[in-house]
Amino acid sequence: MNAIIMGRKTWESIPEAKRPLPNRLNVVLTRNPEEFQKTLGEGIQPENLLILSDFQEALEKLSADDKVHETFVIGGSSLYNDCLEGEMKKHCKLVIATRINKEFECDTFINDLEKNEDFCPLHVS
Repeated sequence: MNAIIMGRKTWESIPEAKRPLPNRLNVVLTRNPEEFQKTLGEGIQPENLLILSDFQEALEKLSADDKVHETFVIGGSSLYNDCLEGEMKKHCKLVIATRINKEFECDTFINDLEKNEDFCPLHVS
């Protein structure tokens, strides 16, 4: 089984009927795990969902779990930037980026991957 790490807002962007994403362990990082748990309903925690408040803790738990093969970070921007520039950079092996050749109005950004020459391998599709 693979694991995906995401922030709370990324979780909320997934349609409710589709979450947690199937066939993988979903790790949601939030500053308020107790409050987040309440949004799921009393006593409800799907089997493939782990709620944590710390990126480092998530990586430690996932690397210690023999059932987890690969770990992917799927958003949001602060997690991406932690992987690209922060202390967690040493744990990143590969960036898989999809280029969308269209302009969008947006308010969230990550740093330019192609200009970061000291980074791990980059695959752009």
